[in-house]
Amino acid sequence: MSDPNPYSSPAADLELASLDGEELAGRGARLGAYVIDVLILGVVGAIAGAVLALLPFTAGLFSGLDFSDPAATIPLSTTFVLTAVYLGIYLLINGSLLASEGQTVGKKMLGIRAVDAETGELMPMSRVFGLRFALFAAASQIPYVGYLWLVNVLFIFGDERRCVHDLIAKSKVVVVRK
Repeated sequence: MSDPNPYSSPAADLELASLDGEELAGRGARLGAYVIDVLILGVVGAIAGAVLALLPFTAGLFSGLDFSDPAATIPLSTTFVLTAVYLGIYLLINGSLLASEGQTVGKKMLGIRAVDAETGELMPMSRVFGLRFALFAAASQIPYVGYLWLVNVLFIFGDERRCVHDLIAKSKVVVVRK
């Protein structure tokens, strides 16, 4: 009986260690890098927000807002300004690392980087910042659509360990070779 048993368990290799000869970053390393980046951006963003609220020429952005009311809505103009400030802070913290090494501070700390999925080379800033980060940061400000970030993140459980932003930017996250 040389035919394989059609009822046997799958014999697929469940660990995808590399793609095109590069070792893909683990899900834990990617999550850890994200958490580090969010903590850094959160602290710096909170300080920047406090400074913005105190400046006389930005006082109009925050007038009439009741931050203690969870049902309060933020005017669209304020949302645009805060999103632009957030993107600017992200670039100030991570811009040079992204351009030169394809890394954020969190990725640098954990030894991973984002590269072109086909060539394994560094990507231009338009892709690494624009498609991997800014597009999703802006979309997260749209009511109800913003919750799709969870779908983006859950794609990491696929065989290629790529989020939706990786697929759109044609990127992958790999371990930095020493």
